Formats: sequence, structure tokens, C-alpha cells
Amino acid sequence: MINQDAVFTNHYLDYGSLPILPNSVYLYQTRIEERSTFADKMRQRGLDDVAFYEIRNNDEDNDIIEVDSLGEMCNLRSKGRIKQLLLNDGEISNIYIDASGLSVRSIAPLLRCAVELSIVKNVRLFIVYAEPSEYKVRKFSEEGEYLDLSESIKGVYPVPGFEMIRPSTGQVLFVPFLGFEGGRFAYVWSKIESMDVKIVPVVGVSGYRLEYPLVSFYGNRRPLEDTNSWSSVKYAMAGSIVDAFQVLDDLRTKNIGVLMKIAPLGTKPHSMAALLFACCYPRDTEIVYDNPVRVKQRTIGVGKVSVTCVSELIKKYYNA
Repeated sequence: MINQDAVFTNHYLDYGSLPILPNSVYLYQTRIEERSTFADKMRQRGLDDVAFYEIRNNDEDNDIIEVDSLGEMCNLRSKGRIKQLLLNDGEISNIYIDASGLSVRSIAPLLRCAVELSIVKNVRLFIVYAEPSEYKVRKFSEEGEYLDLSESIKGVYPVPGFEMIRPSTGQVLFVPFLGFEGGRFAYVWSKIESMDVKIVPVVGVSGYRLEYPLVSFYGNRRPLEDTNSWSSVKYAMAGSIVDAFQVLDDLRTKNIGVLMKIAPLGTKPHSMAALLFACCYPRDTEIVYDNPVRVKQRTIGVGKVSVTCVSELIKKYYNA
């Protein structure tokens, strides 16, 4: 499969060179990590016809967010309220979701509604992501360790907008996107309720540093061995939404009629690809997420900034 990342994604050295189209809404969240603070600085540039909405949610287990500039609360389980927010009470042409600081749980319902608006109202949808220069990880000494990037996990339960009611029957294709924390893979795998499961892990390459794929393999070595899934590993560019989406599409094509359970445990771009894929194929896809509690400082510095036009990417897949 030919990687089409360059068709849908533009890369910039920093936020200062990032062009934002007029008549846009830009959603972001500022955290202690340096790469999440630049969106707020960009907001101070005073761009015409761009509404910057900073999302605040101190308790990631709480599905109520505060939109700072509006001074209003928004329930992440209310599609109507989210769409009202995204459209800015008017005719918006572009929606930007900055994934650098937002949690997967907060992004999920925002992204789902934005995808629907991009299809119904022909709104262009962009995902912005600033890579870190490096992660603050040490060499894993024990399998099942969470403390390098997460303080704990709250457990497997649906993210808003991606609830699935039907029971899992028949064959299941379990696709975990692997990060450094092998304990998360092992935990989510233990919650898969099916006797007929095929596991296809996905590892990011080459990563923000060349050794990161090896760190992923090392951190996940025990569950990869226990599930005998090491020989089925697929690879996707660590910072590419498009490449990860294509891997999922290829797996779906080769497993028609099989329910795909996707666990976004790796990079943020891979998590965005998983959510977008579930938006396109809601009947065949389930998101399995363990809702981690993150430590405050997980990364160092800021790398390149990527802007992916996902509305163009999903046009041929949505409700296919």
C-alpha cells in the first residue's frame, strides 16, 4: 500500500508558520506540556474570523467541559450542543481540532460531530498535532508497568459518542495501537469478551526518535508473547493519521464482516485514525479504551506541527 500522508497532511516547523483559514473554529486545550501551549499563543495573534475555543476539563472522567472564551459548559454526550459549539452559531467553513493537549476522551465526541458536519454541511475539518521532541520514558524494567506515562487507568468503558450496545458474537479482530505501556495492552486484552479473536497489533515507526519502536516492543513484550500476536504486527508511521487509517482500511478489506475492536493505546495521531475509522464504519467497529489518568509532564519540547485535512480523507469511506 502506498502511503498517502503527503496528499492530506502539511507539516510545519512551528505554530508561527501555521496558516489558519478565515471563517474557522479552532478547539484546543492547554496543559503543562510545552507543545500544548502554542495554540494559546497563536490565539493572541488576533486572527480575523477565527474563533479560538479553549476546552477546560480538570477531571477527564467528567464528560462536562468548559469553553473558556464563551464561559459556557458543554456536555460531551449532547450532539446538539456540540454541533452548536462547532458552528459558532453561524455558517462556519472550517473546523480545527488541536489534538496536542486534548485527551482522547474529550476529542472523541467533538471529532464525531465535526465529521458529521463535514459531510452534511461540507465543512472542512482539520486535525492539528504538535509532536514532542521526546517522551520522558525510562527503560521498562517490569512488564505491566503504567507509571512511565500514566498514573493509573480507570477501566474500559465507552468514550462519548462511540457507545456500542450490541454484544460481540462471532469472530472479532482486535487491533491495539501500541505505545510504551505494555500493561495497557494486557489489561484491555483481558476485557475482550469473545472466544474467537484474531489480534493484529500496530506499532508506530519510526517514532519521534529512532529507538521508540524498540521501546514499544520492549514495553509490550510480555502481552505480545502471551497472545502470540508478535508475528502479526503491522506498522504505521507514528505521526501519521493517514497511514494508520490506511492500515485499518486494509485490515477491514481483508476481514469483511468481522467486527473490529480497536484500542487506541499509542500515539495521538493513531488514536485519531482509530476514531475517524469508527466514524466511517460504525456498524463494523468498536473503540475499546481504558481511560488512563495521565501524569502531568510526559514530554519534552516541541517538534514539527502537522495539519491533516481529514474531511478530504474520509469522503470516500464515510458510511460506505
